Amino acid sequence: MILKRCYSVSDKVIACRSGLNIFNEIFLMRIAGLFFLIVCFFACSDSRFIEMPVVKENCLRKLFDDYWDERMRLYPLEATQNGDARFNHLLTISFTDSFRDTLNTFYLRYLQTIQQFKREALEENDRISYDIFKREMEIQLEGLKYPTHHIPFNQFWGLPLDMGQLGSGQGSQPFLTFSDYQNWIQRARSFSAWTDSAIIYFKRGIEKGVVLPKALVIKMIPQMKELANADSSKNIFFGPLQQLPQYLSSAEKDSIRAFLPGVIRQHLIKSYKKLAHYLEHDYLPQARTSTGIGSLPNGAETYTYLARLWTTTSLSPDKIYETGLSEVKRIKIEMERIKDSIGFTGDINAFFHFMKTNKRFMPYKSPQEILTAFKKIQKR
Repeated sequence: MILKRCYSVSDKVIACRSGLNIFNEIFLMRIAGLFFLIVCFFACSDSRFIEMPVVKENCLRKLFDDYWDERMRLYPLEATQNGDARFNHLLTISFTDSFRDTLNTFYLRYLQTIQQFKREALEENDRISYDIFKREMEIQLEGLKYPTHHIPFNQFWGLPLDMGQLGSGQGSQPFLTFSDYQNWIQRARSFSAWTDSAIIYFKRGIEKGVVLPKALVIKMIPQMKELANADSSKNIFFGPLQQLPQYLSSAEKDSIRAFLPGVIRQHLIKSYKKLAHYLEHDYLPQARTSTGIGSLPNGAETYTYLARLWTTTSLSPDKIYETGLSEVKRIKIEMERIKDSIGFTGDINAFFHFMKTNKRFMPYKSPQEILTAFKKIQKR
């Protein structure tokens, strides 16, 4: 692509010099082509050439690569989930003010960089990537305005639950090599600092009136207590010790058995006990009796932002809710139509029961039969 465009530029140079002989034309063509290649080479580091379409395509891809690499460093758990093992030993405290300042700088820098590109000069697919990336930077920057970091985790999501999945040996954290175990030991040791920071920010949330509902905190306490179970036969963090790969050397196995149990008890179990105690004795009495985000300071604005974040639309929460109701109505009408078309005389709930229990809808006798039938559908 670069060579093709370089020659087209050189042709224009030759065309405006009709009085030159063939030798000079060829010479100029080569010089022009060489000059354009040099421009393409240096343009990614020189903003003066950023308006050139071919340069912008190459630089745009480099921008996305750089963003991804830097994001994985900021979010090492996300890197682990994506199979990027470079940061399996790291654990960031992503709700602190200092980290959010880092994120603000990060997203703002990439937003300013993407805006330097001339969108109209990009190919269609690159324009789509441009729009998605630009929106992501803008929406993430906006999200930093809301005090959601004063609730470090809840009963549905958060690092305490993620750590249980990672440390069980059944999640995305690998436990295949000796280095994998070393990485997990280093990451697990950081959980103590994360726990202390979480309690600090929960306290700040109480001061600002940004707290969880009591009904949710009540569910979080037994979660923390379960993960703090000191019985190694019942605590999931001991799973990797019971599944040591056979190909590890005896020395490596002995080292893991010597260090990992202590890390589990000192940095994981002890931290979960601390979280359980804090939630039960300090946070729960301060938790609110209301339920929705709307009752929090700037709650309505936060909810509207979250609706835009997750739906990628600019529709208001009320409009989204109305759309949901209308879709439910439309689908129900279609269900009734199908029920009537086959002559079923009962109501819709009876029809659902009929669909679930009638033997004509259960043609398969084994999982393999289901898979075979599905593969036939794929072929068709």
